[in-house]
Amino acid sequence: QSQAGDRVYVQGVVPGTPASTGLYYEISNPAGTVLSSMYAETNGPFAFGVFTAVDAGAHTLRVAQWHGYYGEYRFRVYILRGDLKLETEPNNGISTANTLTLVASGNNSSGSMQGLSRVSGDLDYVNVGTLQAGTTVFLSCRLPTRSTFQPIVALYDSAGTLLVEAVGGRSDDAVSQVPISVTGTYYALVRTSGNTSGLDSEYILDVLVVPTVDISFPNLQVTSLTPPPASGLKSGDSTTLSFRVDNLGNLATAGVTWLDRVVLSVDTVYGNADDFELGVYQRSGPLAAAASYTITGAAVTIPDGISGDFYVVVRTDHTNTVSEFVLEGDNETA
Repeated sequence: QSQAGDRVYVQGVVPGTPASTGLYYEISNPAGTVLSSMYAETNGPFAFGVFTAVDAGAHTLRVAQWHGYYGEYRFRVYILRGDLKLETEPNNGISTANTLTLVASGNNSSGSMQGLSRVSGDLDYVNVGTLQAGTTVFLSCRLPTRSTFQPIVALYDSAGTLLVEAVGGRSDDAVSQVPISVTGTYYALVRTSGNTSGLDSEYILDVLVVPTVDISFPNLQVTSLTPPPASGLKSGDSTTLSFRVDNLGNLATAGVTWLDRVVLSVDTVYGNADDFELGVYQRSGPLAAAASYTITGAAVTIPDGISGDFYVVVRTDHTNTVSEFVLEGDNETA
């Protein structure tokens, strides 16, 4: 059921994207009038353009065979209310980037855009406009509860050059802090970390631009990790690990207590269902800017009943007790 004024879009896939499985799709309004129709790609994926519902009520999606395929297909309907911007395809390069108009508030400006990583290798470029020298751009991604997406964000200039992040920045995580030294047009990129694309890979890109002189906050990051031996361990064995945490920000943490958590994971994704906890380590602040601490030779036990290959993932301040502005997304290392 949609309301008049809702923005709606529909997309889907055939599981496994086998050849010659594309179907025919047709969207109709509550009165039965066809609003849009399309043939999917030959291996199943499809995505309608966004339309605005003129009438309230139930819109319908009609699906018919094509290529003689009569098997399973999956689709999702997205209904957007309010003024959140929407990422649309094609936007896999600077020349086809979506445009996000940032809204000024005092000396800062910001904006957000909802998006989806549709297929493996999907690149979503967003034109964030003209940025002034002497400002700093913060990029981060929020994920809906059901999203399985693991984003990587980055900033490019109009020549397509990847910009270097601030000290401590990493090119493979979901946050980015980039100082601007030359006034010009810039582009944010959102891409997937690993194979996490598909109908469940939604995200909201947040862009914040602030004067560089106004930046003052702590930024905790796991900067080194020595895991247990890569071979020879069995479930139930005892072993050790070590890791180091640095405050890469320019402000000390508050005098609070936070927890660093270590897990074994089938993948490099922290916090999903395949994690096995190895240990939790307490740390009390303040931790000065540019200071660090090390957990050395921590004794851990491999959980009983598991086998196979695992990653060790460490997340500092895993309950986000320390306020780190928008840089909570770089707190973990695998």
